[in-house]
Amino acid sequence: MTLMAQRGDLLALLCLFGSAWWRTGAADLVRTQSGVVSGTAAAAPGVRVFKGIPYAAPPVGSLRWRPPEAPATWPGTRSAGNFGPECMQSLNAASGKKPRNT
Repeated sequence: MTLMAQRGDLLALLCLFGSAWWRTGAADLVRTQSGVVSGTAAAAPGVRVFKGIPYAAPPVGSLRWRPPEAPATWPGTRSAGNFGPECMQSLNAASGKKPRNT
């Protein structure tokens, strides 16, 4: 499955309000291909936020410079209330600042 297809599948799961959604207290739970994630309430009424959901396995070891593969499944419910760690970036030697994304 391509990276774009995986992102599309995940987006479709998060956007649809079908049988994949159910309420349990304050958190919304969504079942993805890799497991269940728990979102948080946004500032806008009725809006739920899901952050830091992996869409591919980390590109390390034998996966380096290869097409992305599906992320590993996880047991139980994974919290999707915060973004994952930032990508490592080297500092600009001249300014000491991170490079801008262009």
